Amino acid sequence: MKKLICLVLALAMLLCAAIASAEVAPFDTETPITLYYALDGSGAAADAYNKIFDKFEEENPNITVELVFVPMNDWPDYVAKIQTMIAGGTPLDCAHITNESTPVFHNMGMLENMDPYVAAHPEWFGGLEAAADMCQSTFVKDGSNFGVAKDWNNVVMHFNMDMLKEAGLELPGEDWTPEEFLEYCEKLTVKNDDGSVRYAFNIPLYYFGYEAWFLANGGRIFNEDFSECTINSPEIVEIVQFWQDCIFKYGYAPVPSVADWNEMSMINEQTAMISAGRWSVSTYLANDFTQVGVQLLPKFDAENFKVINGVGGSGVLSTSEHKTEAMKLAAWTADEFYALAVGETNGYVPARTDLMETVVNAVDFPVNRELFYTTADESYPCECTPTYGTDAETINRYIGECLSSEVDVQAVLDRCAAEVTASRQKALK
Repeated sequence: MKKLICLVLALAMLLCAAIASAEVAPFDTETPITLYYALDGSGAAADAYNKIFDKFEEENPNITVELVFVPMNDWPDYVAKIQTMIAGGTPLDCAHITNESTPVFHNMGMLENMDPYVAAHPEWFGGLEAAADMCQSTFVKDGSNFGVAKDWNNVVMHFNMDMLKEAGLELPGEDWTPEEFLEYCEKLTVKNDDGSVRYAFNIPLYYFGYEAWFLANGGRIFNEDFSECTINSPEIVEIVQFWQDCIFKYGYAPVPSVADWNEMSMINEQTAMISAGRWSVSTYLANDFTQVGVQLLPKFDAENFKVINGVGGSGVLSTSEHKTEAMKLAAWTADEFYALAVGETNGYVPARTDLMETVVNAVDFPVNRELFYTTADESYPCECTPTYGTDAETINRYIGECLSSEVDVQAVLDRCAAEVTASRQKALK
């Protein structure tokens, strides 16, 4: 086993050395080539994305772009599948990368350093300069760029405005407290004549969603160097206990499931509030539902309150046989045309500061939609480790345990912290 580990490390070092010393090959405008770009999703939006990438093919007639859609339940699933595809020899040149996947790719040495290509072809990388600092910083390691930021999302509270009106409520203020949240829940929870319940809100049982609530109370899942899991801290225990009480003590929320489609529960008036980003706008539009308002999450700790950010970008894989051409494709995904087109297709907010407001205001809802761009500068990145896939799946399991029955939250999260910390320590060794 030790020999195998040494061999893997040696190969990784050789790969990194090769990447570092590689020269930028000339851009090929003559030879017909195909670039493979991996995107998360089932391919339901394939037609829309193919039309977007047709523009790149028009500008580069010798290049064909093949989109490889990777079905996923959550980002841990996406990361694992990309790893398997690479290991199995699937030809991938570019990939959609995020806060969650980038540390994994870095750890594998699978992302090409962009800086030599930026120096050689600055005309391609206007989007790099236009991106908000908090977005582009996601893809910077040791002072070098390993991806270009193209879009981002936060997590805020979404409200069914018709249900608010029915309950005699308006959108809360941005400084609303947990106590005010419970008052809203009391008025928004309705027992129907048939015994079913219209719940006040759905608890987000996905990593990005529940971490947003932890940040609302100044909680962090990991310590500064990601060597220790701190999910059993008082700040996070308070949030999870609050959710458990909302389910079993007050009856304001159902037991959550990772399979919950939160937008549809709000559209169908089964739930009055959900925690999500602007990505939900595409689902609202598809269902002709515009009675939506948004507000910041309740401020459990006003002094340490943070809005979470999750950033999407494009990276070039070090295994690509067409790195220079792939770099042009990756850079192109941060251009104005792509940003505007994708903002319309999937509801994401552009990483470019000059386009955020334009995209968000392209549709006249939700009420208070400026939160999708005014929170950018002060937002805090989603905490993700190089072993994110394993860590997030473990944390999901323990959060789910806390919310499936009236267990001792502190005891369960103590076990969670111990298991994830042991995993991180093993990885660090």
